[in-house]
Amino acid sequence: MTTNHPTQALLPRRLPARPRGRRTTVRRFILVAVVLGVLLALGAAYLAPSTPAAQAATTTFTFAAVADARVEEANPGTNYGTSPQLRVDGGSDPDVESYLRFTVTDLAGPLQSAKLRVYVYNGTVDGPAIYATSNTWSETGISWSNRPARTSGASDDKGAISPNSWVEYNVTPLVTGNGTYSFVLATSSGDGIDFYSREASSNPPQLVVTMENGAPSPTPTNAPIPSPTPTNPPGSTAYYVDSVNGIDANSGT
Repeated sequence: MTTNHPTQALLPRRLPARPRGRRTTVRRFILVAVVLGVLLALGAAYLAPSTPAAQAATTTFTFAAVADARVEEANPGTNYGTSPQLRVDGGSDPDVESYLRFTVTDLAGPLQSAKLRVYVYNGTVDGPAIYATSNTWSETGISWSNRPARTSGASDDKGAISPNSWVEYNVTPLVTGNGTYSFVLATSSGDGIDFYSREASSNPPQLVVTMENGAPSPTPTNAPIPSPTPTNPPGSTAYYVDSVNGIDANSGT
């Protein structure tokens, strides 16, 4: 005789476990597709050619001096405007300074740089500095006693300078565009230096001005590369898996 136990009837019936193989396969497929998409996007961005920054084109002008002359403290009333020699000296020696004037024309864009070049035929251990001065002097009238004063601090100052060489002075802060500009070379060194003037037969002073022709073209940028959309292999079905509840959105199970 079989005896029924009431407690067994009250126990809930255990449901059979759901098969998990299908959901696991779908999750793995989605994970692999996402990883491949990220890797493809990163690789395309890395291999995309970069474009160098655009640079503005420039034009360089070389202007000859329109006037130059040295002035000597030892001979304060003498004019040396027609001499082929410019000289600078200082220290305990009677001072000697040299004045130069240039007229800048035809600049149609922003000025990038300006350099005064003079040719040295007798070097020094301590070169002169260059200053701005006014245009109130003439080549055949200037002397030590009537020379104009400096109107700026030193724009450039040189150390040792070898003989028989060009020396360049940066005068970019003193040149602002088209116009007439005067400069004076002066020193506190007792080791004098000699340059060729514009009256010399070779290597006269020059003012070299570089102008920007225009604003640079904008640098092209690479368009963003979209991430590839994962595709399902032929014959498969796409599933959305709720990883929290373990539900297949297509079937609701």
